[in-house]
Amino acid sequence: FNQIKAGVILANDDNEIIDCNQEILAILAIEKQHFIGKNLFDFIHSEHIEREKKLIKELRNGQIKEYEIEEKIQDKNGYFRWMLASAVLF
Repeated sequence: FNQIKAGVILANDDNEIIDCNQEILAILAIEKQHFIGKNLFDFIHSEHIEREKKLIKELRNGQIKEYEIEEKIQDKNGYFRWMLASAVLF
């Protein structure tokens, strides 16, 4: 989990961030205590939120097994970075 050279975020059914690895913290220049407990959508650019919610719903309903999406994620300083995000249920 922490040795993966990609950012990993674990979120619960309410989209609350429950864990993450060091790589995503470095990418977003944020401390873990300021990240855990936040809503995933607090960091996603508003133009991507509805699309992401639709994909999450399809994932949870079993319509899809995984998805990959390019989206803008906000870092600690308020800047948005393009990232390729993948999601699966486990």
